[in-house]
Amino acid sequence: DSPHLKKTSRKRPLKKRLFGGKAISRLLTNAKFEPRDVNFVELCGQFYPEKKPAELTCHEQVELIRHALRKRDTFLIHPHSLFMKYFDLVICAALVFTGIVTPYEVIFMKKVSTEDWLFFLNRVIDLIFLVDTTLQFYLKIEISQPGKYGTILLKDRKIIRRIYIRSWFPVDAIGLIPFDIIFLIYDRSESLSGVKIFRCVRLLRLVKLIRILRTSRLILRWQSYYAVSFASQKLAKFSVTLLLSSHWMACLWGFAGLTIGADLCDENGVRIISDILPEDSSWITALFADGTSPNDPCDPWHVYAASLHWSVMTITSIGYGDI
Repeated sequence: DSPHLKKTSRKRPLKKRLFGGKAISRLLTNAKFEPRDVNFVELCGQFYPEKKPAELTCHEQVELIRHALRKRDTFLIHPHSLFMKYFDLVICAALVFTGIVTPYEVIFMKKVSTEDWLFFLNRVIDLIFLVDTTLQFYLKIEISQPGKYGTILLKDRKIIRRIYIRSWFPVDAIGLIPFDIIFLIYDRSESLSGVKIFRCVRLLRLVKLIRILRTSRLILRWQSYYAVSFASQKLAKFSVTLLLSSHWMACLWGFAGLTIGADLCDENGVRIISDILPEDSSWITALFADGTSPNDPCDPWHVYAASLHWSVMTITSIGYGDI
């Protein structure tokens, strides 16, 4: 008749206390391991077919939980393993190549044949990103605990795949589309015979720049492993942003001049000498057509250098005068 006994007698049944939704949610929140779904009914039917889940003893319930949380023999990669450290360096090199070489190749280079070294290098870069996309299905995910410091590792491969497919997989899949090979197939088509038309269609290859978004994943992974000061991070981000903005703006400025103005070179890179009509004028024709410039408009590096000069002058607000 004591109040303590009356209080305990009013507790919920053992089944509701052990298998209730709130109890399981509270267990996963306070757990020191990764979240994992535990089906007690299925486990009970597998190991104790003659009993119901509510009829199990505490020892039997503990054995079922231990079996459900036992480490599974699945191939998963730790995000801070030595292999991932070296592979992150490879991904960084591939991202630098994509951010710098791909816009220049699409805008300023008219055609890249299958015998060119740049074509084979692009296939190697595509292979690297394909391997990276495949590894994301087997890479453990770090999850921050609500209201706590540190992270826990998610090791359930089904949940890892589900999270990746719903988050980064569409972005990675779009970056894997082989536009280079597709345009090589239609290169001899009459509808794409014009240099300007072909250059405009090749702009679809700039979809590869979506791979730059992978940088955020690498930065988050490195920030949790390396201690870098906030000032160093901001300085590095500002420098990279300034360089990439200047480069991409130069490519866009070059694309505008090559598309709007008349062609000063044929498909073989030979200079064409002809009168330029006013409606076919652009900054490239104004710079190279009169013959006063010592540079060659058929050399992509010369056109890119003039475009880069304009973009740097614009971004830094130094001024114009010669373009």
